[in-house]
Amino acid sequence: LVPYCTQDVHMGRGPKEYATASGQSLRVFHTGAANVAAVMAWLWDNTPEPETVAFVGCSAGATVVNLVQAARAVRRIEQQGLQSRIVVLSDSPAIVVHDDFVQAAVANWGLKTTVEEILGTPVNLP
Repeated sequence: LVPYCTQDVHMGRGPKEYATASGQSLRVFHTGAANVAAVMAWLWDNTPEPETVAFVGCSAGATVVNLVQAARAVRRIEQQGLQSRIVVLSDSPAIVVHDDFVQAAVANWGLKTTVEEILGTPVNLP
């Protein structure tokens, strides 16, 4: 279980300063990518040859992370010659991935770094 508490669809990679309605500064730690990476590292360390790896998410947790982590798991399984099965279940994904959302994610969450890590290559994001 990876609780959703960083408001970055589990893809963020760093702190961001925001201004509140009263003009005060509020620092939010968008560390969803690190949280998920820690869980996956624990999984592979403690279950090196899993029969099945399931990625299950609801709402924001079903938006992106399930598919991204499943793709990473497939790559690892193939590289290690394992026979593990991958299962993905996304319930009620928050369909908020539009241009403004992506631009905010790139600017505020460090999304570019996360996407480059996933793809293993530099990317050009808006």
